[in-house]
Amino acid sequence: MKKILISFFIIAVAAGAGAYFYLAKAPVLLSSAPEELLPKDTAAFVQIKNIEKNIDKMAKTKLGKNFEKIDFISTAQKLELSEETIEKLKSIKKNVTSEVNKKFFYNFFGKNFSIALVSLDYKTGENKPFNPEMIDAALLIEPKTNAKFSQIISESIPEIEKKEDYNYNNFTISKAGYKDICDFYHFIKNEYIVITLNLETAKKIADIKKDETSLASTKKFVDLKNKINSEKRDFFFYSNTDKIYSKIEELSKKPDFFYLENFRQKLNKDLKSLILCGFDKSDSIYESISDAELTYENTIPKENAKKFLAMIPEDIVSFSWQNNFDLEKIIKDYFNDDEKRKEFEDKLLMESGIDNQLFYNGFKGELGLIFADTDTQGMFPVPSLAFVFDKNAGTVFDRYFDFLQKKQNNSIPVQEKTINNTNIKTVPLPLGKAIEPSWGYFNDYFILAMNSDIFSQIITASNSEKSIENNKNFKLIKKELPEKFHMISFLNTVKLMDNIKSSGESLIRLAAFKAPDLTDKGNIVLNEVIFPLCDGLSVYEAFGNANVFDKNKFHGKSITKKSE
Repeated sequence: MKKILISFFIIAVAAGAGAYFYLAKAPVLLSSAPEELLPKDTAAFVQIKNIEKNIDKMAKTKLGKNFEKIDFISTAQKLELSEETIEKLKSIKKNVTSEVNKKFFYNFFGKNFSIALVSLDYKTGENKPFNPEMIDAALLIEPKTNAKFSQIISESIPEIEKKEDYNYNNFTISKAGYKDICDFYHFIKNEYIVITLNLETAKKIADIKKDETSLASTKKFVDLKNKINSEKRDFFFYSNTDKIYSKIEELSKKPDFFYLENFRQKLNKDLKSLILCGFDKSDSIYESISDAELTYENTIPKENAKKFLAMIPEDIVSFSWQNNFDLEKIIKDYFNDDEKRKEFEDKLLMESGIDNQLFYNGFKGELGLIFADTDTQGMFPVPSLAFVFDKNAGTVFDRYFDFLQKKQNNSIPVQEKTINNTNIKTVPLPLGKAIEPSWGYFNDYFILAMNSDIFSQIITASNSEKSIENNKNFKLIKKELPEKFHMISFLNTVKLMDNIKSSGESLIRLAAFKAPDLTDKGNIVLNEVIFPLCDGLSVYEAFGNANVFDKNKFHGKSITKKSE
């Protein structure tokens, strides 16, 4: 399967190479949006535009410059990788850095290309082995130059063999083969080069009429698309998830697809359809928007999470919060079977002494997660985490802990601490203060933390002006997000990268005790690859997201803050 996908990509690039030489000066005609070429029941497609512009922009950033400086071949040699691997790296470097190849790539993919899963109607049968023609997919490419491509594709590279042409509905659909891996079909429609892996898919796209049978003519797609600023989009994704779920359920009942049954049971079936798009709002802000139809109705009101945000320390790695958490729904969706769910609930009662309804009521409503930092002073890196629940969760936890203490004959050592008039309990462990489970009630929440230090930071933030609300990047991002929401999250990318670097150094120190021979190689990877990439990724200083549910609709907005 991997070979097929790679071959599919190579075919497209190779074909574009010929097209570039043949049509470099040809005039470019106005083209359609890709959804105008796809059928109404398209399962999913992704569109990427302006690749050349975005790659060039990326190359000028710290990430692009650092990536260019990394000498992967030298690092591979120092790591004593095989000669075969080193030769492959040399070949990749040669192809990527070739100016001719760049021109081919940018001409072919630099303007607009889409990959579509046209349908999930795989052509299967008894004892029929898998082959590429079963995949009902299409690649739609709008090159920067004219798309007249069919007559030269067989001349693009020696590995592509032209086989035959089909005249269909005023289109010439050409069949070609790539090595001995797969055949493919290609033709031109509305200035797009259309490439498919079977003839039926090519004919289906050839038959599409924009205003009657295309995806662009469906109310569901149009309604979702109209809610987002699709004209600015550099990235666009659409998924008819309801159709995908139904097909997976259908396929899972067939002997050939028995392995899908377990996957089907664990699917989140809340989404009926989904659209995502992303674009540069300014030089320092990248915005992405999502809209979806849901299979259920949300009746919980939106909030501004003011009480929760006031508790979060200013200088953290990340946090997330939601007010519509429902563990009972999650468990029901997971098991998808009343008998199996009852089995789980009976076992829970037996092993914890907690009534099911008490358990579910405890984990409903608000849920927050705070990732403050990573402790690297001990034997291994430990993330400093705190889970923030509705106070009802405390009743469940206290009941379970008492049950556990009785089973252990009260042997679990518990200490009580007071931090700014707040009482908390901790369990000291021999692994150091980084792992010291702590819990207690604060601000009408029940908080379960990795250690008492993060608990102390939360209390201090709430009693001072040093909360996340004073973080420069969070303030900037929050202004771009909805004022009220059901979910919100934030990531301090700079601090995350610092955590990754310090954790890497901590793991190398640990390796020095257990595998001294790997220490030098580990340091090579860290210093020559990981650290430069982390420094480069810090150009994306922070990320924030907020989601709103409106009955059976969903709207999400994400903001990435980039260095100016």
